Amino acid sequence: MVMKRVLILGVVVLQNLVVYGQSRERLKVEDIPAVIAQYAKENLSDFKLKSVYKELKEDGELEFEVNFNKGLQLEFNGNSELTEVERRKGIPAQYISPSLAKYISVNYPMIQVVEIDFNKDGSQEVSLRNGVELLFDSKGQFVK
Repeated sequence: MVMKRVLILGVVVLQNLVVYGQSRERLKVEDIPAVIAQYAKENLSDFKLKSVYKELKEDGELEFEVNFNKGLQLEFNGNSELTEVERRKGIPAQYISPSLAKYISVNYPMIQVVEIDFNKDGSQEVSLRNGVELLFDSKGQFVK
């Protein structure tokens, strides 16, 4: 009975590895969607492109993970819209809207923003270096 459970668990893990391996693909620089390549060229001259991955998420959504030097990572959806910015050393100021930057500087002085998720409804989820998670509505107003 125990051996049967171990065997079933092994098969399930192997299936997940095979599915994951098929859904994530590293792209060559010349295969990056033109909109994303142009965005990087216009907005990230201080950063060097390291790698790009295309992934089909479990919900069927296409996602592009774009990695740069200095620890910067951007994610774009299948429509080449920016959905996430992450950098453990602090996100460049250009990604933080003035209203968010003001709220954070007043309430969390000297704490860096390390991740911003841009949601479909226009809201933004912000992660700070100290582990605090903030939510702003589509107008940049603090929610929680």
